[in-house]
Amino acid sequence: GFLEDAALFLLGVKLNPFETVANMIKEACKGFKTDRYLLMSCLIRYQSILPQVILAHNEKFGKSVQKRVKKKTRGDFRFVLLEILS
Repeated sequence: GFLEDAALFLLGVKLNPFETVANMIKEACKGFKTDRYLLMSCLIRYQSILPQVILAHNEKFGKSVQKRVKKKTRGDFRFVLLEILS
């Protein structure tokens, strides 16, 4: 349930923060509808470790965060997220 997910997330952030945030970015972009709030939160909240998260994402999923954002977002929202990533 919710508490189990929260505990696993906290453990992941403590033990392997880069991969945990990379997983959250992928989860935000999964399916037909992008979770824009989660995606934006990941990129802004974890901006201090973003370079390492981007590397972890590329290694784990074989796809750049930038490509994922370009594919799953549009318009001004896409522009802002890509600026954060650059």
